[in-house]
Amino acid sequence: MFHLIVEQILKYLPHVFSFFSLMLAILAIKLSGRSARLASYNMRGNNHVLLIKTTWLKRYLYGPHFRVKIYNSASSKTLDFDHALSITSLIGGIRRSQIFDALEERSPVGINKTICSTPRSMRQHSFPSKYANQGGFSFNSTPFYYYFSASASGEVDGKPLRKLNRYHHYIEITDFCGNTEIWYFSFSLHLSNLEQDRAKSTRWKSCPGEDATYKYYRFADLTIVSPADLPKNLKRAMTPQQTLPDIRGSAEEWHPSARLMTEGFEDMDDHLQLYEMREYYRFRKDLML
Repeated sequence: MFHLIVEQILKYLPHVFSFFSLMLAILAIKLSGRSARLASYNMRGNNHVLLIKTTWLKRYLYGPHFRVKIYNSASSKTLDFDHALSITSLIGGIRRSQIFDALEERSPVGINKTICSTPRSMRQHSFPSKYANQGGFSFNSTPFYYYFSASASGEVDGKPLRKLNRYHHYIEITDFCGNTEIWYFSFSLHLSNLEQDRAKSTRWKSCPGEDATYKYYRFADLTIVSPADLPKNLKRAMTPQQTLPDIRGSAEEWHPSARLMTEGFEDMDDHLQLYEMREYYRFRKDLML
């Protein structure tokens, strides 16, 4: 009887060992995955920032990510920006990301600040269930106000000929190690009542509303600059460039700009790029990044 019991035990013993080996292998895989995920959060972040073209259908169904003010006024009409800002971590992870505007000193109502969170209870710490670089950030914002504007001299049918607005925002990206990168993105809004402008490009759209001041508009010169882009532009950034009144060709934005009429949109965009790069260099230098 005893021999029969031993034989039965020996018969099933390899299966028992196989079962425990399988359990140990599964446990080892889970632990290695947890360790790898933890390591991904402890790596210095390497990020990718994109402005992604959004379709009319997405903007209709979900609304635009951004709108822009035609005039720096609370009552100004807005236009839907046809791109979405997307931030993805290639290595490491993003703990926090914000966009803010600090290019020009202004006196709007309120101040740029971090919105504090007021949870009802303390959030319990839990181990992350995915790699840090599997997450991404997208933004929705109140309408953007421009930092630069120029209107061409002259009128057609009692309305201004051209207008150029320039928008600019910094992007703060902080990883889980506490390292912070400052990027920026900028773009221009071209407004026109001239048929010759629309004939040059198919990217012009009709301004909504029968009482619109301008017939046509387009977004142009979309720019994203990262800290890695600064070395190749350092010489330009350190070289004194034109001031905003010099670029506009007039002291104030409500003064007509003959330069916009004679030189066109692209020339003014080029000078604004250099101005932004210089301000970006100075901003990072002040932050000692």
